[in-house]
Amino acid sequence: ITELLPNTDLLPIPLGIFHDTEVTGTIARVNGPFGTNLALAMIGTFAMFLLFFLRSLMNARMSRGRRVFHWIAVSAAITMVILPQFRSLVIALAIVLFLEFYNNRRGSARLANVSVVILLALGLMSLPSVAPTFFERRIADPSNFYGRIAQQQQTWKLVQDHPWNGVGFANFMQAIQKVSATSFRDVESLDSAHNSVASILAETGIVGCLPFLVANVLWFMAFFRLRSRGTPVATAAYKFFLYVFICYWIMAMTLTSVYERDLNLWYMFACAIMYKLALVESTQLGHYRQVLSTARAER
Repeated sequence: ITELLPNTDLLPIPLGIFHDTEVTGTIARVNGPFGTNLALAMIGTFAMFLLFFLRSLMNARMSRGRRVFHWIAVSAAITMVILPQFRSLVIALAIVLFLEFYNNRRGSARLANVSVVILLALGLMSLPSVAPTFFERRIADPSNFYGRIAQQQQTWKLVQDHPWNGVGFANFMQAIQKVSATSFRDVESLDSAHNSVASILAETGIVGCLPFLVANVLWFMAFFRLRSRGTPVATAAYKFFLYVFICYWIMAMTLTSVYERDLNLWYMFACAIMYKLALVESTQLGHYRQVLSTARAER
């Protein structure tokens, strides 16, 4: 927020991405203490779900001070999510809200989800009158979407020229300049991948992209197996990991987010905490059952 008000990058670093009002024409898109505004938004997303996960494991009768402190942290994370203004992240969070409404049978939780949706809808409807330029450029104008479609066509041409080993890691921007531009509905390609999988495929070819995809499938399957344990922590770990995974991959299909180091470290950090707590719970539960079984046998 402090960067947003004076329209200034307060922590400039080499290769940092801070879009001020001269670039956006509306509201500055801040990057906070990170290299890019993308990292700010996604790290806020991971922190938000990690906070919700940890809160679900804690005693419901926390002191008022602890509850207030928790919601201050959640509010800070949500602020990180909102300020960079990524439409694809809004879509991902809308899917998460739908899943949470469908899976959570508690009336209070469903009411909270509906309230959030209503507030978001009211905010969206008020944008044309409150911030008409922002609404036109970031929501109503479809040219950015058309440009991304054209870009995937151009990227595919590059992949066809170098299918197996690609053009070399981090060489996409240079290599794409040699490929003729494409267009979709009179909007030309962006000369930038805007798709993590497409970028990895173009740079490392099938040889590099296939192991990357397999690793992510195995990563998902590791958490999916937690669901079969049926224990409270394992169930919560799978649910919140799924939400993180959805947001991570929807962003990855619209931007080259998997190239962000700090973003990936936070992704691994949040997921590792969830997985570790689920494994510890399973070990403790198994030990408890063994002790109980031994005690019964002695009787």
